[in-house]
Amino acid sequence: MNLQGKKSDGTDMHSKTAAMIGISRDQAKVFNYGRIYGAGRSFAEKLLMQFDPTLSEKDARLKAKNMYEQTKGKRVKQKVEHIVEKNELWSDENENDLTKQWTEGTESEMFNKLEEIARSSLPKTPALGALITRTLEPVNVSDEV
Repeated sequence: MNLQGKKSDGTDMHSKTAAMIGISRDQAKVFNYGRIYGAGRSFAEKLLMQFDPTLSEKDARLKAKNMYEQTKGKRVKQKVEHIVEKNELWSDENENDLTKQWTEGTESEMFNKLEEIARSSLPKTPALGALITRTLEPVNVSDEV
């Protein structure tokens, strides 16, 4: 959607979001940028009710939940596989080998990659290798999602 979607034929991210939850494309832009920059479902619920004052809290909650599940996905614990010498794969049942990952969403892989970068010891942007501000380094922020 981001690389090949076209506004003119309704295949871009904002058009798809608008169609998915029944809002205008311009409203979907606000909604999407909120998600991209870390706003949670609570923000989405309030935004949906702002877009449509007749929408009940329950309906806004269901729309936001549906949208996040279809795009970001569901958060699940997954076993981490470690690569050891000679490219042998191994893992054990240790709780330290479990990590939370996004799955089953159209954007799950992107969110997993963003979290991997953000949690690395020296977070950098992938394309330019630019460091993030020190105030957002893992040592200075909580690990809550």
